[in-house]
Amino acid sequence: MDFGKKEHRIGVPLYPSGNLKQDMARLRLFFKDVQGKIPERS
Repeated sequence: MDFGKKEHRIGVPLYPSGNLKQDMARLRLFFKDVQGKIPERS
């Protein structure tokens, strides 16, 4: 949930590839513009 925009974001499922670095890069890209409930903890 993006607390800044008050909306939910739904995407395609992420199936772990076994490559943690690559998987985390995909997640960061998906959530790059999302503001959490407590932005200081991001």
